Amino acid sequence: YGLERVNFPILNFAPIGNPQENYFVMPRGRGGLVKNPFGARTGFGAHYASRGAFYPHDINMQFMSLYNGKSGKGVYFGTFDPQPHLTNSKYQNSEAGLIWTLAHFPDNIAFSNEPFSLEYDCVVGPQQGDWYDAAMRYRKWAKQQFWLSKGPLSTRKDSPKWFAEAPLIFYSLSSDSAEGTHDIDEN
Repeated sequence: YGLERVNFPILNFAPIGNPQENYFVMPRGRGGLVKNPFGARTGFGAHYASRGAFYPHDINMQFMSLYNGKSGKGVYFGTFDPQPHLTNSKYQNSEAGLIWTLAHFPDNIAFSNEPFSLEYDCVVGPQQGDWYDAAMRYRKWAKQQFWLSKGPLSTRKDSPKWFAEAPLIFYSLSSDSAEGTHDIDEN
């Protein structure tokens, strides 16, 4: 037998003060902000509510934050993974609380007699502020990573000027066609 995934951490959060004043920052799409996550629809209505969201496939950020909008008190949590490794975030919300579970997948998934250790940090800690402060905390870490080491796109010399100054970028996903293929050449 071998490891398929490791769930760590499993965090249980209660509302911070009045639940109506709570906000949950999550990496839904390009980022999401849920007011009163304790009273919101299960899974926050996301298409991945039951299976979780896979990083870097479904989501492109590694952090979340729960805070009280009135007092600014909150908690920051997520990972600082420069690679990125495949993870799966799951959220269970109810009137009583919010449970966040993060699943990590070993490099040699399901191989027998393989050791497992996290090659990156899972971070949890107090936060003062709002969604912007949480984003700046993540940005401070991200700017030290190799994938941002060349600096802002606007000042780089290794990409065309039109790309750096484009007012609109069209982004498309290759999805299955009527024939059921995922082949990029056929779609």
